Amino acid sequence: MVEAGKNLELKIEFTEEVGWGTMVEAVQTGKVDMVCTGLWPSSTRGKFADFTAPIYYSPIRAYVKKGNKKFDGNIAIANSPDVNIATVDGEMTSIIAKFDFQKAKTLALPQNSDVSQVLLNVASGKADITFVESVVANQYLANNPNSIQAVANVAPQRVYPNVMMVPKGDIKFESMLNVAFEELANSGTTDKIITKYEKYPNSFLRKQLPYIVK
Repeated sequence: MVEAGKNLELKIEFTEEVGWGTMVEAVQTGKVDMVCTGLWPSSTRGKFADFTAPIYYSPIRAYVKKGNKKFDGNIAIANSPDVNIATVDGEMTSIIAKFDFQKAKTLALPQNSDVSQVLLNVASGKADITFVESVVANQYLANNPNSIQAVANVAPQRVYPNVMMVPKGDIKFESMLNVAFEELANSGTTDKIITKYEKYPNSFLRKQLPYIVK
């Protein structure tokens, strides 16, 4: 956002830290002009606010206990009554289990549980598989080496765009930001910024550019 502000010749003022539960209201009431953090758009949020074009992407991948190759190359077989999926109520793990693996059983944790707990249930053998953001799994592996692994040779179960939130219907403002973000992506600036702060390489997916470097 700082780099976009430089190109737009605008001074960016970070005036208030808002939580996930209060950010929509902050934009709606004009308390802030936009929410300057990567967030995932949703239908619920989209009723009250608009979003910029994607800046980068977060993949949600399948993870199993270290050494388990049962689902490699064929994640569809997880949709079976003899498979137990570690989930958190109301969180992405439960949504994926509900819509993609309806025949499987779930080992559900309360909604306020830390998402890393689903990885613990997989690592301990209480559950067969779970689905989390790559950066979460990488952090867990850093603290618990050789405990889990990504299911090999399968696509991410979900890929979510990271966008920024802007006021509903402010098309001119949104358009201006999209041009600025596109400029940063095409110049390679976005990739450099992500690489600088990306603790674990390849945790995030970059926006595909209209050229290939050879």
